[in-house]
Amino acid sequence: MAKKKRRPNIPQATLEQVRRQVQSQGTPAASSAAKESPAAPARKAAARPSASVTTEADLRVQYAYVIEDLRNMAVLSGAFLLGLVVLSFFI
Repeated sequence: MAKKKRRPNIPQATLEQVRRQVQSQGTPAASSAAKESPAAPARKAAARPSASVTTEADLRVQYAYVIEDLRNMAVLSGAFLLGLVVLSFFI
């Protein structure tokens, strides 16, 4: 099986137009990204503090419906299982 080529999911003409715009603008972000070593982005990501800390209480409030749905499924499956046990005595 031949190796699959990775191509962007946009037309080639659009891709070339964007490349020309980026080269003509000479954006500082593009030029500074080319100067940095490959390990530099990893260090920046590690040095960045997390945006917010999620506590267990926040998760309980946000996902309370999940606990309720799980409880309802447990009751329903228990009822079906009990029904099957009862039916097994008669069949």
